Amino acid sequence: MSKVTAKKVQGNNAEIKKKKDSLLTMKEAITQASEIIEKTRHCLVATNGDDGYPNIKTMTNRKHDGFKTIWFATDTSSNRVQQLKRDKRACVYCLDAETAKGLMLVGDMEILHDIELKRMIWIKGEEKYNPLGVEDPEWCLLRFTAKRANVVDAMQNKGLTFEIE
Repeated sequence: MSKVTAKKVQGNNAEIKKKKDSLLTMKEAITQASEIIEKTRHCLVATNGDDGYPNIKTMTNRKHDGFKTIWFATDTSSNRVQQLKRDKRACVYCLDAETAKGLMLVGDMEILHDIELKRMIWIKGEEKYNPLGVEDPEWCLLRFTAKRANVVDAMQNKGLTFEIE
Protein backbone atom coordinates (compact mmCIF):
# COMPACT_ATOMS: atom_id res chain seq x y z
CA MET A 1 0.00 0.00 0.00
CA SER A 2 1.13 3.52 -0.73
CA LYS A 3 2.35 5.66 2.14
CA VAL A 4 0.06 8.62 2.77
CA THR A 5 0.20 11.73 4.93
CA ALA A 6 -2.74 13.95 5.90
CA LYS A 7 -2.81 17.67 5.16
CA LYS A 8 -3.04 19.92 8.19
CA VAL A 9 -6.34 21.66 8.89
CA GLN A 10 -5.72 25.42 9.03
CA GLY A 11 -7.90 28.32 10.18
CA ASN A 12 -9.31 29.85 13.37
CA ASN A 13 -10.66 27.63 16.17
CA ALA A 14 -14.32 27.79 14.98
CA GLU A 15 -13.27 26.93 11.41
CA ILE A 16 -11.07 24.07 12.64
CA LYS A 17 -13.90 22.57 14.77
CA LYS A 18 -16.34 22.81 11.84
CA LYS A 19 -13.79 21.21 9.48
CA LYS A 20 -12.98 18.43 11.97
CA ASP A 21 -16.69 17.58 12.21
CA SER A 22 -16.76 17.03 8.45
CA LEU A 23 -13.48 15.12 8.15
CA LEU A 24 -13.04 11.41 7.71
CA THR A 25 -10.25 9.89 9.77
CA MET A 26 -7.12 9.00 7.86
CA LYS A 27 -7.89 5.30 8.36
CA GLU A 28 -11.45 5.77 7.02
CA ALA A 29 -10.20 7.75 4.02
CA ILE A 30 -7.56 5.16 3.07
CA THR A 31 -10.05 2.31 3.49
CA GLN A 32 -12.66 4.09 1.38
CA ALA A 33 -10.13 5.06 -1.31
CA SER A 34 -8.98 1.43 -1.54
CA GLU A 35 -12.56 0.15 -1.76
CA ILE A 36 -13.53 2.70 -4.42
CA ILE A 37 -10.56 1.93 -6.69
CA GLU A 38 -11.27 -1.82 -6.41
CA LYS A 39 -14.88 -1.30 -7.56
CA THR A 40 -14.20 1.24 -10.30
CA ARG A 41 -13.96 -0.15 -13.83
CA HIS A 42 -14.31 3.20 -15.62
CA CYS A 43 -12.67 6.41 -14.39
CA LEU A 44 -13.09 10.00 -15.49
CA VAL A 45 -9.67 11.22 -16.62
CA ALA A 46 -8.98 14.94 -16.97
CA THR A 47 -6.03 16.43 -18.82
CA ASN A 48 -5.32 20.00 -19.86
CA GLY A 49 -6.26 21.02 -23.40
CA ASP A 50 -4.36 23.38 -25.70
CA ASP A 51 -6.28 26.32 -24.23
CA GLY A 52 -5.45 25.28 -20.65
CA TYR A 53 -8.99 24.18 -19.85
CA PRO A 54 -9.63 20.67 -18.50
CA ASN A 55 -10.75 17.95 -20.90
CA ILE A 56 -12.51 14.91 -19.39
CA LYS A 57 -12.82 11.45 -20.87
CA THR A 58 -14.03 8.12 -19.50
CA MET A 59 -11.21 5.56 -19.54
CA THR A 60 -11.00 1.94 -18.40
CA ASN A 61 -9.07 1.21 -15.22
CA ARG A 62 -6.95 -1.57 -16.75
CA LYS A 63 -4.82 -2.28 -13.69
CA HIS A 64 -3.99 -0.49 -10.47
CA ASP A 65 -1.60 -0.68 -7.56
CA GLY A 66 -3.77 0.51 -4.72
CA PHE A 67 -4.88 4.03 -5.50
CA LYS A 68 -1.36 5.37 -6.13
CA THR A 69 -0.87 3.94 -9.65
CA ILE A 70 -3.53 3.33 -12.30
CA TRP A 71 -2.95 2.00 -15.81
CA PHE A 72 -4.95 3.04 -18.88
CA ALA A 73 -4.52 2.30 -22.60
CA THR A 74 -5.27 4.40 -25.68
CA ASP A 75 -4.14 5.21 -29.20
CA THR A 76 -0.88 7.10 -29.63
CA SER A 77 -2.59 9.54 -32.01
CA SER A 78 -5.43 10.34 -29.58
CA ASN A 79 -6.11 13.86 -28.33
CA ARG A 80 -5.41 12.61 -24.79
CA VAL A 81 -1.84 11.57 -25.68
CA GLN A 82 -1.20 14.83 -27.52
CA GLN A 83 -2.35 16.79 -24.46
CA LEU A 84 -0.18 14.68 -22.15
CA LYS A 85 2.87 15.29 -24.33
CA ARG A 86 2.45 19.01 -23.56
CA ASP A 87 1.37 18.71 -19.93
CA LYS A 88 1.67 15.51 -17.89
CA ARG A 89 -0.58 16.76 -15.08
CA ALA A 90 -3.85 14.85 -14.79
CA CYS A 91 -6.79 14.17 -12.52
CA VAL A 92 -8.61 10.85 -12.16
CA TYR A 93 -12.05 10.58 -10.57
CA CYS A 94 -13.57 7.30 -9.42
CA LEU A 95 -17.14 7.01 -8.19
CA ASP A 96 -18.94 4.29 -6.27
CA ALA A 97 -22.48 5.29 -7.24
CA GLU A 98 -24.07 2.69 -4.91
CA THR A 99 -22.56 4.26 -1.79
CA ALA A 100 -22.16 7.87 -3.04
CA LYS A 101 -18.43 7.74 -2.28
CA GLY A 102 -15.92 9.41 -4.57
CA LEU A 103 -12.16 9.41 -4.98
CA MET A 104 -10.37 12.24 -6.77
CA LEU A 105 -6.68 11.70 -7.50
CA VAL A 106 -4.32 14.40 -8.73
CA GLY A 107 -0.94 13.51 -10.21
CA ASP A 108 1.07 12.90 -13.35
CA MET A 109 0.49 10.65 -16.37
CA GLU A 110 3.28 8.96 -18.33
CA ILE A 111 3.00 7.72 -21.93
CA LEU A 112 4.66 4.30 -22.22
CA HIS A 113 5.46 2.03 -25.17
CA ASP A 114 7.37 -0.73 -23.33
CA ILE A 115 6.34 -4.06 -24.88
CA GLU A 116 6.51 -6.02 -21.61
CA LEU A 117 4.27 -3.51 -19.87
CA LYS A 118 1.90 -3.60 -22.84
CA ARG A 119 1.70 -7.40 -22.56
CA MET A 120 0.79 -6.99 -18.89
CA ILE A 121 -2.21 -4.80 -19.78
CA TRP A 122 -3.33 -6.41 -23.07
CA ILE A 123 -6.82 -7.95 -23.09
CA LYS A 124 -7.55 -10.76 -25.55
CA GLY A 125 -9.95 -9.57 -28.22
CA GLU A 126 -8.46 -6.10 -28.55
CA GLU A 127 -7.10 -7.09 -31.95
CA LYS A 128 -10.45 -5.79 -33.19
CA TYR A 129 -9.26 -2.27 -32.33
CA ASN A 130 -5.50 -2.79 -32.67
CA PRO A 131 -4.97 -5.28 -35.52
CA LEU A 132 -1.22 -5.55 -34.91
CA GLY A 133 -1.88 -6.72 -31.37
CA VAL A 134 0.27 -5.86 -28.40
CA GLU A 135 3.08 -4.66 -30.70
CA ASP A 136 0.85 -2.16 -32.51
CA PRO A 137 2.79 1.15 -32.43
CA GLU A 138 -0.54 3.01 -32.43
CA TRP A 139 -1.39 1.47 -29.05
CA CYS A 140 0.22 2.85 -25.89
CA LEU A 141 -0.16 2.76 -22.14
CA LEU A 142 -0.80 5.60 -19.77
CA ARG A 143 0.47 5.20 -16.22
CA PHE A 144 -1.06 7.61 -13.74
CA THR A 145 0.79 8.24 -10.47
CA ALA A 146 -1.21 10.02 -7.79
CA LYS A 147 0.32 12.74 -5.61
CA ARG A 148 -2.81 13.80 -3.74
CA ALA A 149 -6.20 12.26 -2.97
CA ASN A 150 -9.56 13.59 -1.93
CA VAL A 151 -12.06 11.05 -0.60
CA VAL A 152 -15.69 12.07 -0.15
CA ASP A 153 -18.50 10.17 1.54
CA ALA A 154 -21.54 12.15 0.40
CA MET A 155 -23.96 10.19 2.61
CA GLN A 156 -22.04 11.24 5.73
CA ASN A 157 -21.13 14.66 4.30
CA LYS A 158 -17.50 13.91 5.17
CA GLY A 159 -14.23 13.88 3.30
CA LEU A 160 -10.49 14.16 3.58
CA THR A 161 -7.69 15.43 1.34
CA PHE A 162 -4.25 13.91 1.82
CA GLU A 163 -0.85 13.67 0.15
CA ILE A 164 0.43 10.38 -1.25
CA GLU A 165 4.13 9.58 -1.03
